[in-house]
Amino acid sequence: MPNDPLPRLLEQLKGKKPEGAARLAREAIVVLVGKRAVEPLIHLLDDTNETAATDACVTLGLLRDRRAVAPIAARLDRFGWDGPKALGNLGGSHASDALRRCLETKNGLKIPAIRMLGFLREKRAIPALIKLLPEGHGHCFATEGIGDLDLGDNAATALAQIGKPAGDALVKALAHADAFVRERAATALVEVKNLRAASLLLKQLDEDTLPAVAAASALAALKERRAIPILLRWLERTKTGPLPRAAIRCLGAIGDPNTFSVLANIADGPDRELASTATYALGGLRCDESFRYLEKCPRDRVLQAYYALGDQKDPRAFALLTERLKFSDNEEAPVLAVALQELGDPRAIPLLMKRSTVSQPPLDLDIFPAVAALGKEGIKTIGALATSQDEASRYSAIFALEQSRSLEALLYLHPLLKHRDRDVVEVATSAMFEILTAHRKTGP
Repeated sequence: MPNDPLPRLLEQLKGKKPEGAARLAREAIVVLVGKRAVEPLIHLLDDTNETAATDACVTLGLLRDRRAVAPIAARLDRFGWDGPKALGNLGGSHASDALRRCLETKNGLKIPAIRMLGFLREKRAIPALIKLLPEGHGHCFATEGIGDLDLGDNAATALAQIGKPAGDALVKALAHADAFVRERAATALVEVKNLRAASLLLKQLDEDTLPAVAAASALAALKERRAIPILLRWLERTKTGPLPRAAIRCLGAIGDPNTFSVLANIADGPDRELASTATYALGGLRCDESFRYLEKCPRDRVLQAYYALGDQKDPRAFALLTERLKFSDNEEAPVLAVALQELGDPRAIPLLMKRSTVSQPPLDLDIFPAVAALGKEGIKTIGALATSQDEASRYSAIFALEQSRSLEALLYLHPLLKHRDRDVVEVATSAMFEILTAHRKTGP
């Protein structure tokens, strides 16, 4: 095939590479070659250069062709964590079988196997993952992201990804004698939202801090109003530590308008951290009182108010946010852009584009992604700038198109593969790679 990039890219994977070269080669194979590269890459799995073999394994996972499952599964000891990750990307029952075997026989690969079983939402792994919940107590609060190398924390995350099929097993785990297990089960139930868990979760609110915070989050996800009196008692009991922050956040998520006065008083109070948390929580109430409060929020908490209005997707906020955008400073404008992005109203596109140009330096990197996220018209607007003669605008546009993860953005990125500037070609290739992999697709 004339001008076939595959031989050159395979050589890049094999040879001694400067930092980042392997990543660029992998991305180019996915974008420019696609599944035509599968057989040569499978052959490369046995290369004497272990780095080249591992790069081939990673690339095969990204190509998502299941011809690679058996060859990778047979060589897992060679690839470290990249082997299970590749199997997770490839998917299918045979890949899941190999990952489940890792839980039994490959101690060094258990964590990536757990993560990929969650990624695949593999229901057959639920019993094994439940058994792992007691493993590892090297964290303080899994809900705060500490100790992510614990088997138990990773198992809880995987069960949350599996979702509803794991619900009954997680409800049973709430009765476990180990507080860490109860906390991990409650953390997973935040995503699973099993109504049968409510009574057991309510009991945990009066336990130690460890399971209580996770239980409160799970009850808030269920919008369980029976938790409100206990959360209010937490606020009366102490003003420090994780309990008051969790109580405020959960009251906002439950969304009972009757808690407006409590949250507003905390928002107006002297503790700046709690005030900021309460300001955001007020957005969850979605009542006239909370909207008026956020509308008139003082300067020191106005950014939290914007985030709250955007995240709640309150259509009443559009006029307020766009008016504030006109007169915003360079600190407010990016936050307003994010809030308008969350509202999802394409009427904001011309207003955002106008605001991006009036600052010095321009706010392209902050505002373009919000525009590109506002549907076809946003992609078209930013796509037109991908060929801009202004270098900063061009790169900001490419970044925004990548962040959009929209297949429609490929129409504007593809012509850049022939750009005279090699840096532009590499950045456009990387952007296309991110979009294609987000949709589990490959080029060309």
